[in-house]
Amino acid sequence: MYERVLVEAIKEDHKEIVKLLLKDSRVDPTVNDNFVIKELCYRGEIELIDLIKVDPRVKLGQQELAIACNKYGNITVVKKLMNEFNIIPSVRSLRNACWSKDNEIVRLFLKEPTLEKSKKLLFLDACESGNTEIVELLLKVVDPTLEDNSGLMYACNYNYIDIVKLLLADNRIDPNEYPEDCGGSDEYEIYAEPIRLACWVGNIDIVKLLLEDSRVDLSSRHDTLEISCRKGYIDIVRLILADSRIDPSLHNNFALKLAKKENHTEIVNLLLSDPRVKAVDDSV
Repeated sequence: MYERVLVEAIKEDHKEIVKLLLKDSRVDPTVNDNFVIKELCYRGEIELIDLIKVDPRVKLGQQELAIACNKYGNITVVKKLMNEFNIIPSVRSLRNACWSKDNEIVRLFLKEPTLEKSKKLLFLDACESGNTEIVELLLKVVDPTLEDNSGLMYACNYNYIDIVKLLLADNRIDPNEYPEDCGGSDEYEIYAEPIRLACWVGNIDIVKLLLEDSRVDLSSRHDTLEISCRKGYIDIVRLILADSRIDPSLHNNFALKLAKKENHTEIVNLLLSDPRVKAVDDSV
């Protein structure tokens, strides 16, 4: 009975009731698979954690530490769990902290020898989650081209422009490389390359950065215009048309045909205003 009241008090955030119940030895704080304890770790309730830590029934471990490394992550709670309960952080805890952008916690965990081999995985997590600070930190110790430029692909896909800038500034990066197995649909795999992907998802600032990078080879990537026309991204179409390396009439004006097929009238008119493009019929 008391445990049910405790659980409800936690859910309703009635801290004084929770405090009162935790002081009562008749109440077992480990009920419901440590629900109460996990909630306290999740919320960073230091005072309440101090109340339960003296209870011999309470056992805290890596799961509770990982839970503490969430969007409400509290470095004081994390240090308390590590020092007073002798918990060694797991890879899950490290990744949780990265995704939550609790970078003080990430830096603390990176001092642990047991997590040395996790830095590559953490780098990819940082690129995918937009954690610029950790990307910059790990560039000193991790090869940014790992898994065929997956880090750059993540940043291009999610429009993390600061991370893209960091990666492109690294001379180890080849912006033409991309993962062979993208794990997605066949259609997605066609565009799984930094500049093609940026065009596909409509990230104009990323497209601009890549077009300005002299390493980007456009000789076999004229379909960047076709992709943008198909998707209806008129600002990207304007940007690409301004690049002299792109021929908008390639493949028998295929970009124009795609724009017409998708009923992107503004793009059709824009293409027809380019002297290199000739009017075509509606067939594709």
